[in-house]
Amino acid sequence: MVRIVYGKAKSGKTERIYNEILERIQADDAKVFLIVPEQFTLEAEKQLIEFGDLEGFIGIEVVSFKRLAYRIFSEVGKPEGIQITEVGQLMLLRKLFSEVKNELNVYQSAYDKVGFLSKVNDIIKEFKQTMIRPSNLDALVHQFSDHTLLKYKLTDLNLIYKAYETEKEKKYFDDEDTYDFLLQALSTSKSIKDAYVWIDGFDSYTKQELEILSVIMSIAKETTVSICSDGKLSNGIFEHTNTFFSKIAAIAKQRQQVLKTIACESDFASTDIRHTAENLCAYPYNKKEVNLENIHIFAADHRINEVEFCASKMLELVREQGFKWQDFAVVTNDLDAYEMNIKCIFDELEIPYFMDKKISAYTNPLVRLILAYLKMIKSGYGVEHVMTFLKSGFFKFEDMALYGFENYIRQYGLSESKLNIQFDKEVKYGCSLDQINRVREHLLSFSGVIRQGKAPLKNVIEAIFNMLVQADVFAIIGERVSSFIESSQFDSAQYNTQIWNLTMDLFDQAANLMGDDLFNLDDVIHILEAGFETIEVGLLPLNENHVLVGSVDRSRAHPIKVLFFLGFNDGIVPEIGQDKQLILDSEKAIFKERGIDFVADQTMFVNKEQFNIYFALSRPSEKLYFSYARSDSEGGALRPSYYISKLQKICKNLQIDDERTHDSEISYRISNAKGTVKHLALEMRRSVDGYPISDIWYGVFKWYVMHKPEKAKMLLSGLTHSNGVNQLEDRYISAAFSTPIHTSVSELEQYIQCPFKYFVDSGLKPIPQKQYELGAPDIGTLFHKALELYGKHIYENQLAWDQITKEESDRLIETIVGDITMFDVFQSKHQYKYLINKLKRVSKKAAWVLTEHLKNGLFEPVAFEVAFGRESESAPPIHIRLASGESMLIRGVIDRIDKVTIDDQTYIKIIDYKSGKKQLTMSDIYNGLQMQLMVYLSACLENPEYLKVDKILPAGAFYFRIDDPIIESTAQVAEIIEKQIASALKLDGLALEDASVLRHIDRLIFDNNASDVIEVKVKTDGAFTKDSKLLPLDAFVGLMHHVKQTIQSIGNSLNAGNIEIRPCKTKGFVSCQYCDFKAICQFDPHFEGNHYRYLKAYSNDEVIEKIGEKPHGEMDI
Repeated sequence: MVRIVYGKAKSGKTERIYNEILERIQADDAKVFLIVPEQFTLEAEKQLIEFGDLEGFIGIEVVSFKRLAYRIFSEVGKPEGIQITEVGQLMLLRKLFSEVKNELNVYQSAYDKVGFLSKVNDIIKEFKQTMIRPSNLDALVHQFSDHTLLKYKLTDLNLIYKAYETEKEKKYFDDEDTYDFLLQALSTSKSIKDAYVWIDGFDSYTKQELEILSVIMSIAKETTVSICSDGKLSNGIFEHTNTFFSKIAAIAKQRQQVLKTIACESDFASTDIRHTAENLCAYPYNKKEVNLENIHIFAADHRINEVEFCASKMLELVREQGFKWQDFAVVTNDLDAYEMNIKCIFDELEIPYFMDKKISAYTNPLVRLILAYLKMIKSGYGVEHVMTFLKSGFFKFEDMALYGFENYIRQYGLSESKLNIQFDKEVKYGCSLDQINRVREHLLSFSGVIRQGKAPLKNVIEAIFNMLVQADVFAIIGERVSSFIESSQFDSAQYNTQIWNLTMDLFDQAANLMGDDLFNLDDVIHILEAGFETIEVGLLPLNENHVLVGSVDRSRAHPIKVLFFLGFNDGIVPEIGQDKQLILDSEKAIFKERGIDFVADQTMFVNKEQFNIYFALSRPSEKLYFSYARSDSEGGALRPSYYISKLQKICKNLQIDDERTHDSEISYRISNAKGTVKHLALEMRRSVDGYPISDIWYGVFKWYVMHKPEKAKMLLSGLTHSNGVNQLEDRYISAAFSTPIHTSVSELEQYIQCPFKYFVDSGLKPIPQKQYELGAPDIGTLFHKALELYGKHIYENQLAWDQITKEESDRLIETIVGDITMFDVFQSKHQYKYLINKLKRVSKKAAWVLTEHLKNGLFEPVAFEVAFGRESESAPPIHIRLASGESMLIRGVIDRIDKVTIDDQTYIKIIDYKSGKKQLTMSDIYNGLQMQLMVYLSACLENPEYLKVDKILPAGAFYFRIDDPIIESTAQVAEIIEKQIASALKLDGLALEDASVLRHIDRLIFDNNASDVIEVKVKTDGAFTKDSKLLPLDAFVGLMHHVKQTIQSIGNSLNAGNIEIRPCKTKGFVSCQYCDFKAICQFDPHFEGNHYRYLKAYSNDEVIEKIGEKPHGEMDI
């Protein structure tokens, strides 16, 4: 006989089944089986014991279909072979894809993408659960000539499916095979024969499970199946379960069994909750007024506010109405989005909870240790992988020794050969060289076991295991588990207890599946990664005194009184659809037309989603809370689900409790001492800022003063916090800066950008972590060096600039770059070969453009890399007299000085090589942001003896930008393009407004009405255009004088100890943008005392006018 017990949610189906089971075992010694979904077996056993007040089970077996298989196998014999889990399946698939990738049409490279192998595994599972064999697919492929992409996809999947089955048939079987074996074993089993079988808790079945159910019906004495259904078999919220109602009835008829249907009509839910659950997803729907104490909607600005409302409401119900924690459940369709907020808020408010979600093993320290070990060897001891290995938490080094070791290998590089040699370079890392070498020696003890090249997988796994034994990992994990237990962190204890066994299981499966196969290290890493990505650790609740938190479709365990449904937003409830599958729903429809019917498709997903929502809403017996957020964690707008408006239609008097309304805001923000303090802080801030707040918050603050005075003190200090720094005392000034102050122009420009930035960089002098690699500053330095050596070679060998050919220029640069890139670091990475080629290409272009500049004029380079500022350098420093009577000494290096004599008067132009993009403006010079050229020019003018003359006049000061410009041009003639490149590489700076001097810079400037060397254009009447970067001599002198006054002001400010946090802001520039010290100053315009210093952007005429008005004034800093 087959019986179908049906009824709506909470109609008493399970209670009826439990009663029948208890009556049956009391009546005779009949064999009884209760089959439930895998995740509910423990809860079903517990409920059955409590329901019958039993001390244990005699004659009752509570199993899932999978456990039933093992139960039958124990009776009739186990299948031959080794069972592999999903971990083994994914590792096997990874291997198979690498073997057949050249035969694939669509998925040749997709198998390396995250999540792809899981999707392939899912589709193979679906094939097997639907009882689709490779032979079925073979026949189908030939029918798809009109669906080329689908044909190729199916061909690829079938190729992998066949390879998977062929490989597996050697000596393995998977979960789906277990069901096939069960089908064969059931007919010979005496356990099910003449047994009474009840099946409860399922809302859907795979084709395999239906086949098993069919066999059970034919051999069991009586089979009872419960289905959550209204029995009407019509469309609606029960369409999903009614499908299986019909299928089970059809199977019973096919097996010629007597079919009896039994309706359960008890009602264990409140009228309001039943009405809401049954009508929310239904069309048409009924309307009624509900008790607003039972149904509630909350609208929050953010998801964390949703969780806070949920938590505070629980606290209120526990305190005022006597609810217990196990009376509550929290569900959502997007647990990933809410998980961290729930953990933070519930921990803060000391609410016990159980998160019904499996935890990925991939980020566990043990997994990170294993993968880092392999990647470290594969990469030739790459620094990142070495440090991940050493910092995995399984090695007991002193912190400073480990930090010192990291800094050392980052600065000097690491390889296996270097690892074998004692480190002997100078260190300044807060630890000794001996400590660093002890870390090196420990790391060395793990080297040499695994080598590059192919090896049997079982040998690599054995080497990994030996590494774990050597590091005493098992004992360390045991110590951690004990520590977690002592500190009542039982979830962490459970998680870490399982990790070791799961990892060993992964090793066993990998060795069994592919142990003798040869793999290189890269393949081994990918195979193990595929396995580790699949491992998920399931936790069990250790007691009942907790709030159940889970997803809508999974968490259906113990009875509850109150349900909180979070995230009732559009696209989340209901879910939009399944994750993108390898075979789309439209393609599954084509399969169906050809006789192959998939159980899982979009129609089933939609029906199941409606049923899941209905079932979740039916779970509470007393209260139901909905909530939604208006924005996500990144501030993106969220809309409420369309079900929210429908809720207000079916519950006619239901209103939305909005967080933005005053009463609602207060009611959920006052919880306990730990959770309320942050809300009190916000309200106190609002009060100080002049906004009205509720009198309740004053009472809350008084409570903290009386019961938590340290918190009250902290709140008050926070209100008066000013994110500022005091002026430095004299003793700290002398400690931070030399006396007299020695500084550079770039450092002074940094002071203009922000005094605090200057203090940290030039006063505290943090040492950046040096890297054994080439960064942007290193490339810039190499460009400088190449051009310096190029000019020096021509000058020292007395070559004529106007006689240098392009070929000679290129050969010279080729030699220079080859010489300056002979060091180890340039050979350490293949990508540096590209950088060397780029260095050569750009340097050749720059050198030739500079050569042509000199060919176009009459100036001659007379000095390179002229250093001024220290005793050992070429010229004395620039002395700036400060108000205190002390001097500030300015140092610097001038890249190149060019000289010409005109009418017995010596003129110079200075050139500084730059690799940045920023253009020189007079406004920036005036504001102190670009003072370098004017200071360097002053240094030359004040030291004419260096050039062996009595007096020098300025011809100009320029930046030459070392660049590789991309020219947008339709021109095909190389000569035209070269001219456009030369134009893009003109000198950027200020030139003396003197026709004779300009002709000496560019002889053809007036003939061409424009210069090919500098940014100057000439009108037809001989005057210069407004955008020409020219200054008359008095303005040049005035600008240099103004820059000196600016530097003097900076010096006086420094002497006064002014290091305020005051970044500057001007048109198109904010000094904080690329600052390395933002985390130190924590500048925020919202803080008291944190404000930008706004610098006006001046036109050239305004600058000339201002320096004429105020030749001797001081700039305010």
